[in-house]
Amino acid sequence: MTEVNALVQSGEMFIEELDEFLSMRDKRYGICKTCKRYRTATEVCYSCDTQLSDKTWTSGNKEIDDFIKENQRKPRGSLKIIEWIPFDRLEDVKKIGEGGFSTVYSAIWLDGKRTISGREQRTKVAFKSLGGDNFIKEFKAHVECHHKGGSLLEIYGITYFPAEENYMMVFQYADGGNLRDFVQTNFETLTWYKKLEILALLAFDLGKIHKVGYMHRDFHSGNILQVAYKSEIGDDIGPRICDLGLSKKIDDSTENEGIFGVVPYVAPEVLLGKPFTKASDIYSLGIIMTEVSTGKPPFDGIQHNADLILKICGGLRPAISKGTPERYVKLAMRCMDTRPENRPDINHVHQELFNWWVAFWKDGMLSEEELEIRKDFLEADKMIPLLSKALTNNSDSIFKSQFINTKKISKAFNPDMDTSQINLNIEDFDD
Repeated sequence: MTEVNALVQSGEMFIEELDEFLSMRDKRYGICKTCKRYRTATEVCYSCDTQLSDKTWTSGNKEIDDFIKENQRKPRGSLKIIEWIPFDRLEDVKKIGEGGFSTVYSAIWLDGKRTISGREQRTKVAFKSLGGDNFIKEFKAHVECHHKGGSLLEIYGITYFPAEENYMMVFQYADGGNLRDFVQTNFETLTWYKKLEILALLAFDLGKIHKVGYMHRDFHSGNILQVAYKSEIGDDIGPRICDLGLSKKIDDSTENEGIFGVVPYVAPEVLLGKPFTKASDIYSLGIIMTEVSTGKPPFDGIQHNADLILKICGGLRPAISKGTPERYVKLAMRCMDTRPENRPDINHVHQELFNWWVAFWKDGMLSEEELEIRKDFLEADKMIPLLSKALTNNSDSIFKSQFINTKKISKAFNPDMDTSQINLNIEDFDD
């Protein structure tokens, strides 16, 4: 509905004109320098922003158009506005990776991402698609989690990639690649201070996803991107959770014949056909904790087949490096407990990791416990050179999401079976 009779100040005069954004204007947002009216959101005036006020654009898909326009009409700050990005505004397109569902590309966005002061021209971005119905589902999940949660991967909008004849989500380019590669590449210089910082930030972001009402359901180190940012001490790099294509609302967790996932990170109850829960994501975080400790992907060098799946269901867990502080080992093992109800919630995990991290940099008087924490992790740092020599790059394991027939696994698994004697192939569970 168009609003009428808005007053616009021009020098000493007031002009009466149509203003369809009148209901969105608020003095809390300040005065727009162009039209001299209250802005419609933080650092945003929709009537003066040509992309937001333009009604002629279309993606060619009504569902996408409606979602973007509906989202744009909500009073969000400039950093959370999503938009339709014509593909001719992207140049220098390069293939940079391939996951279980899609190919990821980088490009230079000529118009650039929004900032508090305007636009950052020629922004390097990434874009990808899950294909089919999953694309808009993941896009909506990312947008909702980013808007309500805050510090997740930045989402800029949607484009259409003619070469793949598919819609693509345009998002923040990850300067440091994914966490799996980052840990392996930098393990020799990755101190426990940085490891705890990464894990505390991850737990914080996962908590936001849970708070919004989602479960990730495909949480592994390949779905965690390392993004450069400015900190108080200068340039730094930190984790951002991505790939919410398999995510679901917490009250919508039914499964059919099976699931998609990276085998070592999937909770045993899920492998046996039980529904995903928030505790399933906690299990995955525990697996990531073992990876950060060792510098190796979980079960590195072991094929992701039925043999491994049944052993995981029987209690097998990845190793944790020698010299890892006992308090860290205990938390990781609690996260990987076979019984979901025994796993800590995400708030508890985050608080523990955050407290350990704080013990490293806290100024002033430290408590006796904080001194002990700092001592434990500094001692663990001394083991890193020895551990890094043992790293291998084994290509037998494929760390990509694959279909897992949980119905057949559930039928094959017996809690009393001797899983050490299992020798099956993944084909044993195929249709």
